[in-house]
Amino acid sequence: GEGNTQGNATVQAAIDALVDQTKSIERAVGTLKLNAIAFEGSDSLDAPDKVFQ
Repeated sequence: GEGNTQGNATVQAAIDALVDQTKSIERAVGTLKLNAIAFEGSDSLDAPDKVFQ
């Protein structure tokens, strides 16, 4: 939350790592000359209310 410097830094570090990972995947796709890639959906993100049903 606001004012939680350590927590905010942890979340930002995770976001930065995911962005770096995405860039690496994009470079690999280009280097390997693969067709466009697509990401699968997520049951928990697409319908979080159904996760524990």
